[in-house]
Amino acid sequence: MAGVRQVSDNIAHDLRTPLTRLRTKLELLRAELGDDHPGAAAAAEETITDVEELLGTFNALLRVARIESGGRRAAFAPVDLAPLVADLAELYEPVAAERGQRLTFDAPESVWVIGDRDLLFQALGNLVDNAVKYSPEGGRVDLRLTATEQTVCAEIADNVPGIPAELHAEVFRR
Repeated sequence: MAGVRQVSDNIAHDLRTPLTRLRTKLELLRAELGDDHPGAAAAAEETITDVEELLGTFNALLRVARIESGGRRAAFAPVDLAPLVADLAELYEPVAAERGQRLTFDAPESVWVIGDRDLLFQALGNLVDNAVKYSPEGGRVDLRLTATEQTVCAEIADNVPGIPAELHAEVFRR
């Protein structure tokens, strides 16, 4: 596992610079195309969005590698999950509505944890994204936060059958 983590860290680090250069070149291209070539400018804009998503993934890989090595844990800070999950609900509600789904959100006023806000947003966002993506038209996706003195639970639930039992072990693979 240490070897796999190191390889992931190396790949993420090595690809971040060329992806950043690619993004800059695409922005210059989009600016040059301007209003004279609206189709090409729109394609450049979509590609910039794709590159930003890749950069986000690589930055998350680097953060995870640092956390796993213990180097980033010192930078953990208090994070209120309630507005974070409310932001996710607001972000995904139009997507769910477009797919004929109902997205609900229920949380106390605040739910505090210690962690990395960006990684928490990405992890919970991935779960919400999958729930919306794999729920059928007319489906329902529920986001709930609950807390006790000892635990915090962030629940993203949908009304699809889920992952077959024989694939449960695969869920936790890198």
